[in-house]
Amino acid sequence: MTKMYCLRHNKKHISESGWKYTKWETETGFVWGWACANVTYPEFTTNQIKEERLTYANDMLQSHRGGELSREFLEAHPKRAKQMLKNNVITKEDVKNSKYVWTKDVPGVTKKVDAEALIK
Repeated sequence: MTKMYCLRHNKKHISESGWKYTKWETETGFVWGWACANVTYPEFTTNQIKEERLTYANDMLQSHRGGELSREFLEAHPKRAKQMLKNNVITKEDVKNSKYVWTKDVPGVTKKVDAEALIK
């Protein structure tokens, strides 16, 4: 991938989400140029909702994401993980190959047991 000058961020960088050729308004008038499609929007929510997301983080976890077994799920819900192993829903090999897939999206997850302890 090539680094390009981004008008949105005012620097050269690589954009994983692509580039847009766009008309930009500057102090001296309008200019055409490239800008990355990496746009983040502010989140408008109450403090109560933010606190509840942290309180109930473990309850929001799902066992899989995009076909990958969630290591956070295994560590937060060891009883359910053992039941899944017992019922052959997942294998010991799946547990070994599990990955942290929710870390960025579900903050505040509390770990009850190490995933490797489930297969011993």
